[in-house]
Amino acid sequence: MFLTTFAVPCAACDHTEKIADLLSRTIKDSERAFTDCKVWRADPAKTIVAVAALQKLSASGQPSTFDHGVYGLSVFVVTTGDGEILHRFVESDWLTSDAISLSGISIDTVRYRLANDVTAFGVRTTRSNPGAEVTTLDLYVAGAGNLTRVLKGLNVVSHFSESRHDHDCYHASETDRTVAIAKSNTRGYADLVIREKNVVTEPKRSRGECTMKETRFAGRYLLRFDGNIYPKPKALQIEY
Repeated sequence: MFLTTFAVPCAACDHTEKIADLLSRTIKDSERAFTDCKVWRADPAKTIVAVAALQKLSASGQPSTFDHGVYGLSVFVVTTGDGEILHRFVESDWLTSDAISLSGISIDTVRYRLANDVTAFGVRTTRSNPGAEVTTLDLYVAGAGNLTRVLKGLNVVSHFSESRHDHDCYHASETDRTVAIAKSNTRGYADLVIREKNVVTEPKRSRGECTMKETRFAGRYLLRFDGNIYPKPKALQIEY
C-alpha cells in the first residue's frame, strides 16, 4: 500500500489528470512516498511537483525498509493548465532515512530572485524522531529544459533534545536559519545571506534540584555562487 502525503494540495494537482498520472508513475512500486504540489507564485502558469519515493534497493544493492530506507527525489515543473512537463530533476539515492526518519517534503515558492531573469524556488525536506527535527532547504533554477540545483542541503531548522535525568532536566539545541537575497552578486547570481539563531540549553542538577542554563548565539554567513552551486562554509556543512 502506498503512503502518499500531499503536504499542500493545489487546484492544479486536483483536477489535472496528467499531474495525477505523473505522480502515479513516479511512485510506482514504492511502498512509501511523500509529495507536494504548488502553483509557482513567480509564474502562476507553471506548477511545481516534488516527490520523495522509497526505493526498493539502494545503489549498493541493499534493500530499503521503513526504519532504514533510501529515497529517490523527483522534482518537476509542469504547465498549470494541462500538466505538460517543462523541466525535471531526478536523483536516485537522494536521502537515507534512518535514526532521523523522513517525515515530509514541501515546496517553497518564496521568490528567491537570483538575477533579473532568474527566480529560484525551494524544496524543503523534514526529518524527525521523538527527540529531533531537521528541515533542509534546496534551491532550484529552471532553464534550458532542465532543473538545476544551485543550493543543496542547507539545514534551516535543527531542533534536538536529550533527556539526561528526567523530563524537567534535559539538554536541548535549537537552530533556526533564514535565507535572504543580498544586493551583491557573484558570477551573475545574487549572494545569499544566511542568518542564524541558536539556543543551547544545558541542565545542571544540584541537591536534587535541576536548573537550566540557556546560551544564545547569532550568526551571519554569505554564500557566493561558484558558477554551479552555492558552496556552504564549514560551519553550515554539519549533516544530520
